[in-house]
Amino acid sequence: MIGALLETIFTRCFVIIKLNLFCIALTLIGLIVVGIGPALLTINQLFCEQQWDYKQITWKKTWVLYKQNWPRANQLFFTFAAVGLFIGYSLYLAVQVQGVIFLIIDFILVFVMLALFITYSYAIVLNNRFEISFLNLIKLACITFYSNFFMLIKLIISIGFVLVMTYQFPGLLMFASLALIQIICVFTTKKWIVMIERKIVVEGD
Repeated sequence: MIGALLETIFTRCFVIIKLNLFCIALTLIGLIVVGIGPALLTINQLFCEQQWDYKQITWKKTWVLYKQNWPRANQLFFTFAAVGLFIGYSLYLAVQVQGVIFLIIDFILVFVMLALFITYSYAIVLNNRFEISFLNLIKLACITFYSNFFMLIKLIISIGFVLVMTYQFPGLLMFASLALIQIICVFTTKKWIVMIERKIVVEGD
């Protein structure tokens, strides 16, 4: 019993470390700017397909998926990044001005930044589960953000915990944080994905 539990823990830790190192390697290969989007999409897809089967998570398979994901992943990443930069610059300007109204605007912009990050995370998962056009992917990711309050809170708390732990222990960024966030996104949206799949089947019939 204890042996099986230890084996499970070791296997899952190994998968997390492996995915995280692959993500960092792919990001560096893409010179960071054009590598981070495809890297995140690729490790998310790997986990969606293989779960905790570490033997199936190979560099060869990862590299093939990375090249396949390159156009869509960068399109997705830069779309959200462009909006994020605009919101971020607006927030920077807003915090320079004092007053209650601008304080409210600051909170609104922070919420929008958070919503943008979560919607991007949803978009990554949805892209790997459905064959869908880019515009419909964005629409579905936005719908997902507002679809389930408890799913949203669970995701925010879980990712927040990972970020806090990473801040406390920076080494996690190298060995766990990026992969953990993608794994959390996959598990958090599992019920929602099943619901969409059932709806597609019903409408198809």
